[in-house]
Amino acid sequence: VVNDILNKLEIMERNKFYLEKGLTQNQLAKRLKTNTTYLSGIINEYKGSNFNTYINLLRVEYAKQMLTSNNEWRKYSIETIAQECGFTNRSNFSKIFIEVVGVNPVEFVEKIQMNRSE
Repeated sequence: VVNDILNKLEIMERNKFYLEKGLTQNQLAKRLKTNTTYLSGIINEYKGSNFNTYINLLRVEYAKQMLTSNNEWRKYSIETIAQECGFTNRSNFSKIFIEVVGVNPVEFVEKIQMNRSE
């Protein structure tokens, strides 16, 4: 059961289900054809965090990847980036981005721009 759910989580990560706004643990459990208790336990044990933290980490990593590799993304407003990554609002996105990355999204983009111009 554990390996099955871990494999399904990997597929979810590859297919970027985590970008869906308002994704709940219950919805993901249904999609992965398991129950929330198993899903929660496996995420806690194997991903080292609770469901919300896990999804938010995936979203922030996606934002970092897109901002680093895609010039168009660096032109987007923080509001737009937050929405594209599945966050419901800019302030929540910014708060979590700072927790994960150590700088706010604007500073992150500025650093990328500076590195590109050197």
